[in-house]
Amino acid sequence: MSRKSIVWVVMFFATFVFAGSVYCASGKDAPPKKEKAAEAAKGVEKPKAVNAEKGAGESRVATVNGVAISQTEFNKAVTRFELQGHAEKTANQEEMKEIKNRILQSLIDREVLLQESKKTGIKVEDSEVEAQIDNLKKRLGDDVKLSQVLEKWQFTEEQYRENIRNEMLMRKLLDQQLGTKASVSEAEVKAFYDSHPDIFRAPDEVRASHILVKVAEDAKPEEKSKAREKIKAVQQRIKNGEDFAAVARDASDCPSKEQGGDLNFFSRGMMVGPFEEAAFALNVGAVSDVVETQFGYHVIKVTEKRPEGTRPFDQVKGPVEQHLKAQKLSQLRGKYIEELKARAKIETFVN
Repeated sequence: MSRKSIVWVVMFFATFVFAGSVYCASGKDAPPKKEKAAEAAKGVEKPKAVNAEKGAGESRVATVNGVAISQTEFNKAVTRFELQGHAEKTANQEEMKEIKNRILQSLIDREVLLQESKKTGIKVEDSEVEAQIDNLKKRLGDDVKLSQVLEKWQFTEEQYRENIRNEMLMRKLLDQQLGTKASVSEAEVKAFYDSHPDIFRAPDEVRASHILVKVAEDAKPEEKSKAREKIKAVQQRIKNGEDFAAVARDASDCPSKEQGGDLNFFSRGMMVGPFEEAAFALNVGAVSDVVETQFGYHVIKVTEKRPEGTRPFDQVKGPVEQHLKAQKLSQLRGKYIEELKARAKIETFVN
């Protein structure tokens, strides 16, 4: 197993924020059904329970200032990590032990940050949490229930709300303590751009918007006929001069309707075959005929194209700046957590 897997442990659990994905034109598979995770947390003993602010009455794997991190919490963290596909099947016993130790340390880091955020008086309003929930529901789409996705990730809705609240508490704390220290100058951004030319090589890309009338591949003929009539009516509205984005907001079955059907830029291999073929064949500003895919019927409009080549500095300046800020913040964050841990009483209970 490569060191990359170990790094993913820290990256995944450092700021774990649960999120959904949009599936209406991309080549990615739809969300899987609940999977069986591999047996988790071997090598962790089951000591006597400790009375604490949380985790009381349960076996614990660690305590932070007397607050327990329970065996159950640890097991679920390992399972979520495995469901992300980061734990390689070929990992041997020693490597899995290291991964689980990193997960445990990430849970300890999380608890230290949460305690510090509460100590400094940082608050998260209920409305902020609900806004995150509403955003997730929109991203999942009408036919995917939040409860089904949460079940896969072993969250109740109440637990998920608490998870969001905790993530926001930690983020606010880090912004408060470290935000101003992670600034990046334009000279630093340009130096990174100049010294990493290969990173900014990109294939030809197209930016497209679409309107989807959803219908299942195995739908009955009458259902397909009804959907085709609907997309033909949509197509006619576009031909009659109606604004594409406005029609998308009104008629599309894809969550991208909230952005007027815009799917942003994509390269070859990112979308399902018929959709990709039609999009790359269109000129900028052109609208396709009806395109059928496994998701249903689409009308596609190409809004911009990028040829293969090195992206200009002005085009990538923003993302590069964010990347460098994130790097600096990660380094500062690690140092800050170590300082907090040095002042905390931490006990771990592992073999």
